[in-house]
Amino acid sequence: MKVRAAKQGDLGWLLVLHSGGAFNRWIMRGPEDLQSLADEFSFKLAAQRKRQGVFVVVDVNGIGRGYGVLLLSLTGDSAHVEFGVDPRYQRKGIGGALLDEILRAGCRIGPKLKRVKAVCHQDNEGCIRLLRSRGFMSSAAPDIAALPYLSWHLIVDAGEIPACSPRFINGA
Repeated sequence: MKVRAAKQGDLGWLLVLHSGGAFNRWIMRGPEDLQSLADEFSFKLAAQRKRQGVFVVVDVNGIGRGYGVLLLSLTGDSAHVEFGVDPRYQRKGIGGALLDEILRAGCRIGPKLKRVKAVCHQDNEGCIRLLRSRGFMSSAAPDIAALPYLSWHLIVDAGEIPACSPRFINGA
């Protein structure tokens, strides 16, 4: 398993991943056309080039099996994370590796980062377990409009986890 920066060549397998029913059962948005997914992919790559985000993938035997994205807010004090793993490769540590890497990289590019947010379907037990294991807490007031999705947050500077400590950033 290798975590690396996303590149334009990843578009094909990401489109296949996002079009799969087993993967899409947890996603908030409805079915989208390939062009809108390609545009979103390009936006995330551009954010990474501008150091306004992080976009990584996990290769297993040279094939992309998961991705993670962290996008900084305009002020740089908060970020949103998104990650997904090919259903055939879940529960193998890929999601954790992705989340750890995007948090580390987010702290490197966002020195003012104080809060990281995520959204997860209320029935996605694997995602909920992973977020909790990294110190994320369910937001106090659920957004009724987003049900059945739950909002999660991680306070970086309050020590819930050492997400931006030199030890965590360097992977020690």
